[in-house]
Amino acid sequence: INLAVLEGREGRLEAALERLSPFAEQAEARNQAGNLLARAAELSRLGSGPEGAAGSAEPAAETAAEARDALLERALREYRAATRLDPANPSYEVNRGAVLFELERYSEAEE
Repeated sequence: INLAVLEGREGRLEAALERLSPFAEQAEARNQAGNLLARAAELSRLGSGPEGAAGSAEPAAETAAEARDALLERALREYRAATRLDPANPSYEVNRGAVLFELERYSEAEE
């Protein structure tokens, strides 16, 4: 997980996520993947997104807002997976709520 954090800090999102992939059944790794994706979304909003933030398969004409939302949706999936793996950890639900708030899905965030 620490190497993934370092990759993320260097702006190498996809490399960071690849480092976490062997730990897909660990809640903390899924949460960290969500954190990396949410941070990339924030950086893309600020105009300084990391390499690979939108994913190489995304159309070139995709808007910055769509790219940001796609990253947030990916983060949301990771936080949901973390919650499924460790439902007793409230920080995963807090992170999920924060992403839903960023996506302006307020009624879901309140749940």
